[in-house]
Amino acid sequence: MVQDIVTSQGVDLDKAEHREKEIFIKITNLLSDRASTEKKFNSILSQYRSKILPDIVDGFTEYSETEQAKLSLVNELFCGLHLIDGLAHQANVTLSVWEGMIFGKDKVGSQSLPGIHKDKGESGTVRLIRTVCKAVQERGCEKFGKPVQFRTFLVSKNKSDRLPLSTFKGNRINIVFHNAAGVYFLYSDLLEFTSELQQENKLIAEVFADLSVRQFLAGCRALGLISKCITEPLWRILSKKEHVLKMNERYQTLISKMREWTNDGSKLVSGKACLFEDVEMHCGPVFEKLIEKSSADFDELTVQAVELILASLVKVCCRMLADHLEHGRYDQMSEELLQKLESVPKTNVSCERDFGVFDNLLRAKTRATGIALEGMVMFKENRSWKWLADLDSQKKSEVLAVARMSVRNQRAVFCNRMKSVREARLQRMKDKMDNNNEKEQKEITDMAIKKKLTVDLEQYGGLWETAMKVDEQIEQLDEDLKSAAVIAQLKFRRFVLGMKNENGVLNTTKRGTKLSVDELVQNLKSTFPKTTKVPEKVKNVMNYSSAPSELLAQEKNRLLQEAMKQQVKVRDEGRKKIGLKELGTPELTRPEHLLGKRVRHAIHESEGKAWYNGTVVGMREENGAPTFQMMYDGCQLVWWFDLWKDFQENCLELISVNAEDILGKKVEHMFISSEDGAECWWPGKVLQYKDSENLFVIEYEEEEDDAEGAGVFEYPLLDDYAANELRILS
Repeated sequence: MVQDIVTSQGVDLDKAEHREKEIFIKITNLLSDRASTEKKFNSILSQYRSKILPDIVDGFTEYSETEQAKLSLVNELFCGLHLIDGLAHQANVTLSVWEGMIFGKDKVGSQSLPGIHKDKGESGTVRLIRTVCKAVQERGCEKFGKPVQFRTFLVSKNKSDRLPLSTFKGNRINIVFHNAAGVYFLYSDLLEFTSELQQENKLIAEVFADLSVRQFLAGCRALGLISKCITEPLWRILSKKEHVLKMNERYQTLISKMREWTNDGSKLVSGKACLFEDVEMHCGPVFEKLIEKSSADFDELTVQAVELILASLVKVCCRMLADHLEHGRYDQMSEELLQKLESVPKTNVSCERDFGVFDNLLRAKTRATGIALEGMVMFKENRSWKWLADLDSQKKSEVLAVARMSVRNQRAVFCNRMKSVREARLQRMKDKMDNNNEKEQKEITDMAIKKKLTVDLEQYGGLWETAMKVDEQIEQLDEDLKSAAVIAQLKFRRFVLGMKNENGVLNTTKRGTKLSVDELVQNLKSTFPKTTKVPEKVKNVMNYSSAPSELLAQEKNRLLQEAMKQQVKVRDEGRKKIGLKELGTPELTRPEHLLGKRVRHAIHESEGKAWYNGTVVGMREENGAPTFQMMYDGCQLVWWFDLWKDFQENCLELISVNAEDILGKKVEHMFISSEDGAECWWPGKVLQYKDSENLFVIEYEEEEDDAEGAGVFEYPLLDDYAANELRILS
């Protein structure tokens, strides 16, 4: 695409390569759903930009490492709507776990009906939501659905025939949560309607069977409450036109509120939960039905589902939003970067909408070429008509003349592109046919081998299936045939029956030496299943009321622990990307923040400016201004400088810190006093680093008035250093 632009009509072809590089250099912000393919593309783009920067930016090699990193930086932001989509997928998985806690492996609802096959990736609750929409939503199943009959049924009961359900076709974001609320709202009517028509077809029978499972209904209520209290307010915030990093505070609020409701889901069930104070929840008949008081056991079921789902959603948010959370890449941004991200939207809904428009055009204009459809979409999105209308008549005539003149060239480019596509498809088809031929040839060879092994087996009385049968057949054979007979049995099991060769029991040799008959017989007997008599036990009746509280608590704790681990992992990956070292360093907003920092200091020498690494180990005031004590690496002497002035004049830079820079060093660690809220700095020494947990073992010095003596604790000191809460003093 970029090559098409730089080689288009009116562009100097000698400068095409330089123009192409200039375009890539201007790509500084990316917004995606972070699929694996997009992550790979982002990585390739970042590496390519870093490679071509010296060719485009004058004096690039003379810049400091920090300045080079800033120029190389590609900001990778996350689409907020794909967060909601990710929450829906995780809710489905969590509901499957919750239902498994209650039902075990028992088949309930529509799964107990004959001829119904379960989708392994779908929970019973989501299955109910999907089948209800197929059965009664107007764009549901055309063959077995009853949308007209259901609306007529509602009218006959003096109820509105407007269903709070949306079609799954063309809708992806929030559709599961939204429709779950609608299913719960229509529950009593759906149950009565499907009970009368369940004999008509399989779809209606499935809906009725799943509606009869109260746990699925509780799951719908839980998803509906999450829709009204969490995903819908979040979507409304995402739709507001404001800076993309304004979402940082919103995302942190989202996670903290969900953590709170994980411990007490009754707030959500009673309708007392509010995600954002400045965003009003849409209350209506559906919401009133969701928070309506029900029986104690059903409310308990809903609370269970809500708390477990929210715990899993915290895990998803910590993974997807790690860059926007505390100590993430975009947690504390400079004014320069805020301006650079000014034009970045919160979501890629406009791109998704383009695909929707393109899909509709494909359906409406079946004979149109690809270039014509692309032109229609681009004409709409670029607002070309408005641009043309603002031109004077002479300029408009010139533009249209150039456009008409370029038609032939554009069609030629399009034809060449289509030719390349066809050739690639033909090559792929040819490769596939070659692979199929090889596969067929291999199958023929395998079939011949299996046929030969079967014939060999028949010579020795067929398949020996018990140890007794083995002994009988061995006794009847001559001594020189025993080995061949047992080998035939072993090979048949391995190459025809496909039995796994565990611990080499199907091998006929060991370390290049043929096994004896006794060893072969022993291996053959070891392949037989071991039968043990199982004592009869009284089958416990499964309690389908709710999930065991212990299992529920364990699962919630597991999810919340994984949430923290994934947040740290994704956050650290973001920091380690190309050109992002300075993002892992603290933000200095006042002179005191310099104390205890690892820095790079510029010294003016006869040959020019030279940079030296060191640590700021002390601070004092002279004439009302702070002066800092500097210790350079490899030198025991210290010097006093006005480092804050040097920092403001770009003669002092922070350098990235890793575990080796802290391990074994004397430090001061900041805590907040519980009595007056003042900052307290505790001296100590870092003893050990636990890489797997990202924690440091620190021993604090004993104070004179401390009766308990020195203490040894574990803290994520790299995070505290980045938050200006740790000082390195040696």
